[in-house]
This record gives sequence, C-alpha cells and structure tokens, in this order.
Amino acid sequence: MSALRSLLLLLLPLCPGPGSEAKVTRSCTETRQVLGARGYSLSLLPPALIAGEHLQTCPQEYTCCSSEIEQKLTWETETIFRGLVEESGSFLVHTLAARQRRFDEIFRQMLASAEQSLTVSFQRVYSHVLFSHHTPLVQWPLH
Repeated sequence: MSALRSLLLLLLPLCPGPGSEAKVTRSCTETRQVLGARGYSLSLLPPALIAGEHLQTCPQEYTCCSSEIEQKLTWETETIFRGLVEESGSFLVHTLAARQRRFDEIFRQMLASAEQSLTVSFQRVYSHVLFSHHTPLVQWPLH
C-alpha cells in the first residue's frame, strides 16, 4: 500500500492548483524537484505549464507533465503494481498448496483408517478363509 501512496504523491505535483491564476502563473519547479529526486531526466520536463490535451493519464488542462514523463510514470506504476500483485499472489499460492497437502494427508489417513476398520469388521463377520478369498474386493489403492 505504501508503494501506491508514493505513486499518488508522485503524481500530485503534476496537477496545477485551483483557480485560473494558478494555471497561468505556476511554474513546474516543484514538479521538477520531485521527479528529479526520483531520477527522472529534467530535460523531459517542461519549465512551465503546458496544455495537456494530448495526454491520457496526466491532467489534460494545464500541466507539468510531458508525454515522455507520462509514459515513464505509467511504466513505473505498472511495474510497482505487478510486483504487489505477484507478492500477494505468491502468498496465496503457497497458502493454498500447503492446505491442499494437509487435506490430502488427512484424507489418506481417513481412507486407511476406513479400510482397516472394514477389514476388521469383515474378519469378525466372515470366516478367515472366506474373507481372505474376497480381500481384493474391499481393499482400495492408496498410492
């Protein structure tokens, strides 16, 4: 969750403040500092607000976001998101596999116990000779 929060904080400086005066007078200094600290090339950032109607993710009004920065931010966001999904998915896969193994162990133990109980019951009811002749009918393959 903190990775997503940092991405939101990263995108926040790209949005201009409220009011039309802020759109005209605001420079991209703050955005350049934030993205520069994150390792982005400052040559990709405009020095002042630009029209963003060509952008898909960044604000389409006046913005400090260029097409190149938008692509890099999209790629970085996708990478972080995929990492978070893989991390969560990995935990789920391991948990389900462990539970499946434990269920299989318990099921096999119960099956062996049922087979043993059936064998004992049949030996009591039928003679040993008659039972041993029909033993293959009441045994289950456990392996």
